[in-house]
Amino acid sequence: MSKIDREILKSNGWQMGACFTQFSCPELVSSMAENHSQDESFVFIAITHDCAIINDSLIAEPFLEYIVARKIGKLDGNFTHTKNPRKLHIELEIDNSSIPFELNIIDRAFLNRALLLKNKPVQHVRLIDSQKATLVRWLANRYMGQALPDQFEKRIDPVRGKLNKLLSKTEANGMLAIYIELNPRDELASDKNYTLTVALIYEEAAFRKLIDEDCLDRYVDNIKVAFQNAPGIDISGVVPLSEKDFPLYDQRRKIRWRSDHSSFKQNMDDVEMIEDP
Repeated sequence: MSKIDREILKSNGWQMGACFTQFSCPELVSSMAENHSQDESFVFIAITHDCAIINDSLIAEPFLEYIVARKIGKLDGNFTHTKNPRKLHIELEIDNSSIPFELNIIDRAFLNRALLLKNKPVQHVRLIDSQKATLVRWLANRYMGQALPDQFEKRIDPVRGKLNKLLSKTEANGMLAIYIELNPRDELASDKNYTLTVALIYEEAAFRKLIDEDCLDRYVDNIKVAFQNAPGIDISGVVPLSEKDFPLYDQRRKIRWRSDHSSFKQNMDDVEMIEDP
């Protein structure tokens, strides 16, 4: 079969972000590798983009790509809003309740797209638009990136654990991204210091809530102290900002930073492309 009825796929509800389970799509799940099909609590999210998922040619688009979502107890701020390139925490709506799930970048695979004709996404589980946009950004980050100097990364290493602990606190749940301004952006001798400015970018509602609760200043101070404890780095400031107050001009001047941000290695096979364009 080289053709597929796109109208059936559309009426079945297949699109990027559609969710399915072992119970809603037993044929799909039975064709998966054992490590994906062994747990009936897994939710699978279609990550093939919309125009490809309903393409009428099975020659041009033979596969559905999906990713596994594993239920977790609570969100960890280290892994929300694409802060980490390998792991993402998002919420799925299940029976009108928001339930936290974890996605790992290695938990992606392909299925025969022809199977979608006889299978439908689950109806009571869905990925809301804001979480879908986060998922798309996270997947795209895998292929686009900007590396940081090895020397900078080595100097951050001693405080990385403390920073990760701070980013797991509730004050980080509404944090969209961390941007840094690094001067210089080159490798430095051990007797030279980097100058670092940090911007913590929040969702508007989360930012206002933290301001109202009067706990943002203390949290920002803790972030600043953690960076200050990194050897060979001078902190010129840590600034919390609402997304509304962070213009494109500043985004283009700064580097989006993640706690396990990869620098260029001598072996280029080790380089991860994890930065937003």
